[in-house]
Parts: sequence; structure tokens; C-alpha cells
Amino acid sequence: MGSTGLIGTGKNHSLLLHWNGTAWSQVTSPAPVTGGSLAAVTATAKRGWAVGYVNTDPNAPLCCAGTPLVFRWNGTKWSRLATKLGKGAYLNGVASTGTNSAWAIGGPLAMITGALAKWNGSAWSWAKDPVQGAYRPFYAIAAGPGGTAFVVGTDNDFPLGPAISARWNGKAWRQVSVSAPTSSGLNGVAFAPGGTAWAAGSYPSGSRLHTLIMRWNGKAWTRVTSPGASEQLNGLAFSASNYGWAAGSTASTSGSTKSVILHWNGKAWA
Repeated sequence: MGSTGLIGTGKNHSLLLHWNGTAWSQVTSPAPVTGGSLAAVTATAKRGWAVGYVNTDPNAPLCCAGTPLVFRWNGTKWSRLATKLGKGAYLNGVASTGTNSAWAIGGPLAMITGALAKWNGSAWSWAKDPVQGAYRPFYAIAAGPGGTAFVVGTDNDFPLGPAISARWNGKAWRQVSVSAPTSSGLNGVAFAPGGTAWAAGSYPSGSRLHTLIMRWNGKAWTRVTSPGASEQLNGLAFSASNYGWAAGSTASTSGSTKSVILHWNGKAWA
């Protein structure tokens, strides 16, 4: 999932890949979208979504020419779905909360702020942002049991931080506080089997970044000890309540970056 480039043209085409249990293979993208780029996907055997944006005019700035891009999976094939979300916007995350319910995160390209779009079974539309104010982008969204969901991100207003989060209880979004260090940010969120939600990101410690992992206890986000100086985390995944992974990157003294992976064994991250 993402985009492929055409050398010398300055154009991208949307790209979808499928894992069959053994290897990755490219899936035909519906009417390959020139200028399109996919940022997130969620799918089961019978239904799924992929979202991103398409630049309708390569000669115009994204703030004016970007349009949300949505693909839908019906269990057999992917098809592009028309939306009325307007120009000058993008989508960078999506989660399905039911057969006829889904949420996507994104926002207007002209501002660094978060926005939510809702699928009601027949159409996508922008919804009221549970975290009001500019410079507060959402970086990740995840759906949990009972049609619940979380979004996480960062308050990028000045001074930078702290991390932000909101929870969907099946009926309404409500902002929830994050007890994290000042200037922290959350880049990823996921539910483990059993329904426990986790979030990951980073916070500054002196002149370095340090990994940040939070766990939802049913009422609030609590910080869980994690290793990693000069490291940040961007995503999480769990195959069991006692078996999970968090991935990100670490910066070296030369300025280059390397991948970093942490493992959850049910008791600690290492």
C-alpha cells in the first residue's frame, strides 16, 4: 500500500499489495489513480478500506489540489469510492467499527490539524473534531471491540505537546487526557486481542528522544516502562494479549536512522 512513481513524469500511482501467507504480490488498483498515494488500510476477508489522497493538479500546491482518496474492499475486489469530502484535504488513517460504520483521520492540507471523516453505510462525511484547535493532528486510529475506537496524535501548538487522544464509545467521541511527559507525541495505536488498547510514540529526554508506550486501563491512559534512548516508535501490532510488537526508528550520531523493534511478552517491553 502506498504509491509507485513514474520516472521522469513526477506522477505517482496508487499501489496495493496482498499477503497470501507466503509472499507479497501486487493487486490491481482500481483504475490506477495517477497522482494518488495510499496512506493506510484496514481489511478482513469480507470488507476493508484503504485511504490516502490524490493530487488532481501536479502544477498546483497540495493545499489546493489534494483530494481524499478512498478504496473499498468487498471481499473480492477493490473499487474506488467517490466522496464529497472536498479538495485541499487528505486521509492518513482508517478503522472499521462495524459492517456499516468506519472512521478515517486526516485533515485540510493547508493546516496541521486533525479531522475525522465518518462512513455511515452509504457515504463519507466530515465529523466534528473531538479535539478542538489548530495544529493538533491525528497520526493514528484503531478500532476495538464493541464498535469502540481510539485516535491519537500530538498538540503541535506552541509550546509543543502534549500528546492527545480521543475515544469513540460507539455513540460519541470524547477527548481523554494522556498522562505523558510534556512535548510528547503518540504516533501509533492498536488493540490487543481481549480489547486492551495500546499507544506508542516518543518524548524528549534532554537532547534525545525516548520511546513512549501507553496502555488504556479502561478509564485512562497509563504509561508503561519502555527501553530506548534516541528512539521513537511509530506503530504497534498484537497477535495476543501477551505478544506484541512496537516499531520505530533510532538516530545515530552521524545523523542516519535505523529501525528499532520492541517486543511485549505480557510482562515487559524489551
